Amino acid sequence: MIVAIASDENKLSSHFGHCSNFFIYEIDNGNVKFFEKLTPPPHEPGVIPSWLSKIGIDAVITGGIGIKARTIFESKGIKVYDKVISDDVENVAKDFAKGELKIGKSTCDHEGSGENHHKHNHDEKDHNCRNHQI
Repeated sequence: MIVAIASDENKLSSHFGHCSNFFIYEIDNGNVKFFEKLTPPPHEPGVIPSWLSKIGIDAVITGGIGIKARTIFESKGIKVYDKVISDDVENVAKDFAKGELKIGKSTCDHEGSGENHHKHNHDEKDHNCRNHQI
């Protein structure tokens, strides 16, 4: 499985569409292999999900993501893991490989309406995600 982790340098990005780069990993039977660090194209609605889809990712991991980007990924069969809690991209990859992503409240701190804004449910309790398939 090829996974793209949205990041700001080596830290998990709080907002997918404004991250500075993506770390691309291969996850296979609990093993983590780093592929590359990529700089995304400029943020415009739909551009980054389409770009990542062309790279051939199977899943994307981020702290927060808008509904439009999520919908594009899901329409292409790409799994989205958001509201992930971590300060280090490598730890996120390892947690994902073990099926132990730490999920909490959305880290996306803006709300609004219209095409370039989205809203998250901030009432969820922290929990660990053991539901993804590798």
